This record gives sequence, C-alpha cells and structure tokens, in this order.
Amino acid sequence: MESTDLNVTEKMRMELLKEEFKLRSSQPEAWTKTKYRKYANFGRTKREKEEENKAKQAKVEKAKA
Repeated sequence: MESTDLNVTEKMRMELLKEEFKLRSSQPEAWTKTKYRKYANFGRTKREKEEENKAKQAKVEKAKA
C-alpha cells in the first residue's frame, strides 16, 4: 500500500470544519429528538421528575432575582 503524506494546515482544517458544519446544518433533526420513546426514561418515577422540575424552577427564579 502506498503511504500518502498530507500536510494539513490550520487554514485547511478550518475550511473542512466550516464545510462539515454547513452540511450538518442542512440535515433534518434527529428522530431521537422529535419522537416519543417511552424507553428513554425508564426507571424514573413521577416523584423524581417532579423534584427535578422544582429544582429547575428554583434555578430560574434565582436567576431572575
């Protein structure tokens, strides 16, 4: 097999990253973000969810003050 030596410059790396982000942004949103998956939060009780929501609410109220 042939060995190809590529010297990647910072400019080339930034251009490739820019192109990658442009291509990724044109992709549709992942189904995992939009579809309901009842197995995603298995094992969590309703009480744990309520406690988490209260904690988030307290953070928001503290940030407003």
